[in-house]
Amino acid sequence: MRRRIEHWRGRLEKPLMGLGLWPLGGHRLPDFLGIGAQKSGTTWLHERLARNPAIYFPGKKEQHYFDDNFHRPLARYSARFAPAGDRTCGEVTPAYAVLDEARVGFIAAVVPRLRAIFLMRDPVERAWSSMTMVRLEQERRDPGSVTVGEWIEFARSPWVLDRSRYLVTIDRWARHLGRERLGLGFLEEIRERPAELLERVESFLGVPPIDRERLDPGFREPVLQQPGRPMPDAVRDELVRALADQLRGLADRFGGPALAWKARWLG
Repeated sequence: MRRRIEHWRGRLEKPLMGLGLWPLGGHRLPDFLGIGAQKSGTTWLHERLARNPAIYFPGKKEQHYFDDNFHRPLARYSARFAPAGDRTCGEVTPAYAVLDEARVGFIAAVVPRLRAIFLMRDPVERAWSSMTMVRLEQERRDPGSVTVGEWIEFARSPWVLDRSRYLVTIDRWARHLGRERLGLGFLEEIRERPAELLERVESFLGVPPIDRERLDPGFREPVLQQPGRPMPDAVRDELVRALADQLRGLADRFGGPALAWKARWLG
């Protein structure tokens, strides 16, 4: 009975909260969200920010409230942040990058001062990395058992492509939060200038930077230490074709690493 009540409460409260007709009361909600991109250094960022005593995370990375658990009452999610006290609190769930317009709008409505952090990686590499994670690690398939045709079919799926369509994510979240409350970074910065990136993120969140050498000596540890599985040519061609507009658009808008991504795949 309790679960049924929670289920219906969760379903009823969301539309009313979004319209401002359901009081939020004393809910302690996150000050920031790490919204992705998947396979782009979000675990590294979570671990590094967790070393800052001015930041509170509710246990494990990837709370998945606003996607998988949205049917549950907001109070249950809020309770995870109650121990934060005066600290800046947040969570990192890369799947939030592909939340739809209505869901992002709801988040912005109930957390009006929310900030979001989005890390980017070469979108073709990111897609292939996520594909191998699913097929070889999560499904525990033998690499030799996955045919090129299966890889190509997977490469065409919205699950893969939407997570590499960074401009869609950026524009959707910026529409609701405002561009100034969306912090962006690149995997290349983690590899080449980790201290600078972390200081920029901490400044964006409004928390004092820490002495990394003393409190977080592992911040220079490389990301993605294991070499990835070689990408079949046909899969590469399919991903490049599908993501060509992103490669061009990202290069035009951001330059920097995105220019190298475009040059690598499109010449």
